[in-house]
Amino acid sequence: MLKPHTRDDSTATGDSAPETASPERRVGLARLTRSKTLLTTALSTQSRWVRIAKISVAVIVVITGLAVFDAMRPASTGQSSANPVVNDFKPTFGGVGAVIRIRGTSLSDATAVLFGGVASDDVTVISDRTIDVVVPSGAKTGRIGVRHGDTYESVALFTVKPTPVLAEVKPGSGGVKTTVTLTGEHFDVVKSITFNTQTARTFEVRSPTEIVVTVPAGAQTGRISVTTDGGTAVSASAFNIVETPKISQVSPGEAGVGGVVIIKGEHLSAASGVSFGGTPAKSFTVKSATEIEVTVPDGAETGSLSVSTAGGTATRPRFKIAEVPVILELRLPYGGVGSVVAITGSNLLRATSVTFNGVPALIVSNTTSHQIRVVVPVGATTGFVTVVTPGGTGVSAKRFAVLSFQS
Repeated sequence: MLKPHTRDDSTATGDSAPETASPERRVGLARLTRSKTLLTTALSTQSRWVRIAKISVAVIVVITGLAVFDAMRPASTGQSSANPVVNDFKPTFGGVGAVIRIRGTSLSDATAVLFGGVASDDVTVISDRTIDVVVPSGAKTGRIGVRHGDTYESVALFTVKPTPVLAEVKPGSGGVKTTVTLTGEHFDVVKSITFNTQTARTFEVRSPTEIVVTVPAGAQTGRISVTTDGGTAVSASAFNIVETPKISQVSPGEAGVGGVVIIKGEHLSAASGVSFGGTPAKSFTVKSATEIEVTVPDGAETGSLSVSTAGGTATRPRFKIAEVPVILELRLPYGGVGSVVAITGSNLLRATSVTFNGVPALIVSNTTSHQIRVVVPVGATTGFVTVVTPGGTGVSAKRFAVLSFQS
């Protein structure tokens, strides 16, 4: 708060004590005495021109002496300093707590600064021509007045803007690119939004009470700030920045419906969903922050594999959904151990195993999705033939007869 300049007014009464002449005052009196002597001498001189010259010199000395005497005379103790005057101020608008710089004259003598009649209790004197003042609580739109005796008001109006209020943040955590909804009041003219110290580049003011903002890159856990023409609103609690998930490995690289897939990566512990080509998985287990086990859901199609967390979404560009193999025919439908049998059908490519009534057979050829050539294994018995691929398991419609040859 500006403090008024004080003076000693003890000599303002009629009963003042006799003054003691200062050295300067004594000099002035001496000059007046000398001027009197010169005038007396000049008037007694017989020569007319000499008298005129001496009189002129004496007059000059008298005038000079009077000026010095007047200058050395103590100022009247009842005289006040100049009233402050406001020339301009910047900015011309702001909310409670905003700092306004006022320029003018005799500002250091001010005892109060008022906004629409409401005095500020926080004023800093920069110089006699410049002061900084904080807009006080309860300030009203109007002229700025600087008081010292009389109150001098600015020519222009100062507009008091309402201070923004940030009441709610949803969600309370998220990663980069997460969409966050801010609700509150007085979001009319939003200048900036920051997450801790990182400024958001993308936001939409949907109404004076709602803003939708995207978490910027580089944001760190901390409070959210909304700055408007009226000031800055800060969230009551910190917004938690969750790291964006990453996928480093998917095994196997293709699978059919019902197949189990292992996803490895980073920041997977907060996974909220896994999808195959846009189809959400109904069953998945977060093993750790680096591993998820998921079952390929019904309806899954070849496409991206994605893992979603509060920190964002990690995506594997392409995951192949393998079709379930179908066995149409066994050529021949019978044979002995060591016989080569051709299995025809569909989706047979990349078969991982073929069994004869549960006994694994040697795969001789598997270059197309329509045929596999295998050798009837030792120990095989009459029964069904099965083919296992990334898409699942196919079973023959008829049994394969294992023949026994005796010598």
